[in-house]
Amino acid sequence: MTYLDQTIDVDINNKPLDEILVAPIFPNFNSIMNQTETPDFRHLVTLKANGISRREALWRIAKQCNVQMTVEGSVVIIIPRK
Repeated sequence: MTYLDQTIDVDINNKPLDEILVAPIFPNFNSIMNQTETPDFRHLVTLKANGISRREALWRIAKQCNVQMTVEGSVVIIIPRK
């Protein structure tokens, strides 16, 4: 099982995107890279779920923030959707 496929419990309530990606539920992510336009890191995210994979959590967060996220090693690349 890969790191992204490990299941976690998520309880995020009105946190900005940049704070979420350095939270304890994503301990191995060392940095965030932005490509093209800068995403709105002030977008507040709320996500409550038990037993979902980190991959699923990132997908749900990306959907809420209207961004595309790609993970390369310990780097999350965030690309705003147009």
